[in-house]
Amino acid sequence: MNINTEIGSYVRKIDGVKVSVRDKTIVYKYDDDGEYINEVSRTYNVRNLSPDSDISGEPQEVQDVCNAVWSDEVKAAWAEKQLADNPPAEEEPEESEEEESD
Repeated sequence: MNINTEIGSYVRKIDGVKVSVRDKTIVYKYDDDGEYINEVSRTYNVRNLSPDSDISGEPQEVQDVCNAVWSDEVKAAWAEKQLADNPPAEEEPEESEEEESD
C-alpha cells in the first residue's frame, strides 16, 4: 500500500488589503501496483495575511499575490491604521524625589 499527499492553496484578496490563503491537503491510498484505492483524508486550513506579515516562507503563488496587492502605499496605510488602532502605551512620568526643607 502506498500513500500520496496532494497539497494545494487557494489565494484571494479580502478587505482590499488582506490576503486569504486556504491550504488543502488530500491524502490518497494506492495499492502496491499503483492503482488508486480511495481518498484517506481531506483537510483545509484558512489563514489571513496582512501587509505586515512575513511571507518569505509562503509558496511562490502566495508571495506573488501579496506583492501585487501590497504596494508601498498600501503598506504605509496599513501601518498608519495599526498605529491608530493600537497606539503605543504612554510612559508614566518619573517621580522626582524632592527634598523638603525645614
